[in-house]
Amino acid sequence: MRICVVSDIHGNLHALQAVLDDARGMGAEMLVVAGDLVHQGPRPAETLDLLCSLDGDGLGPVRMIRGNTDRHLLEEPAPERRAAVEWTREQLGTDRLDRLASLPAELGVGDRLVVHGSPRADDHGIWPRTPVEEFDSPRWTSVLVCGHTHTAMHRREGARHVVNGGSVAWPLDGDPRPGYAVVDDAGGDLRVELRRVDYDRGRTLAELEERRVPGREVIRHYIETASFRNRMGQQGGVR
Repeated sequence: MRICVVSDIHGNLHALQAVLDDARGMGAEMLVVAGDLVHQGPRPAETLDLLCSLDGDGLGPVRMIRGNTDRHLLEEPAPERRAAVEWTREQLGTDRLDRLASLPAELGVGDRLVVHGSPRADDHGIWPRTPVEEFDSPRWTSVLVCGHTHTAMHRREGARHVVNGGSVAWPLDGDPRPGYAVVDDAGGDLRVELRRVDYDRGRTLAELEERRVPGREVIRHYIETASFRNRMGQQGGVR
């Protein structure tokens, strides 16, 4: 099966549309969405509506999990997150929040385990040099699909693989173009392609200001530079 893997969309509707257009051209047989769907971006409601409307739209069935920022919308927010969480909740409304709450924290797709951060926790990211013992799990038997770090990666650990398609909203590896992964095991050999596409970043940046998104200064920095504001961010991924 050829699976397209996207994650860390963060309410960036225009970046998501560009990625989905590219994925349709890749002949996707399934779309897997590895969390962080709507929070910290200007179009959370429209982004979730689009994701929920995709089955049968040239991408095969759609399977989704929630990420740590989706979970933040369902919990009592920490004081430093309150303004942003309340803004996103207001945009989504009750029905969409219920839809987020119904999503699992992880799922299995054949022999692929899909998580947001790692099998340990949704906010525990896997980096290219993270020791395998820090995220190993008996549930990971073949391919581990993840997100959270906003850094594209295909990592091999013996016969097992870790695949992170990067971020749709704002990659943090120096390349500002949205990223996703194509995972294909046709013929029995696993092939992974880490793809990048481009879109009109100016539209999203303008919407951050027009809609007065809390934390927009940091989000703007991520979109424009594809880099962390400081080294501390690299220790645990994105908030």
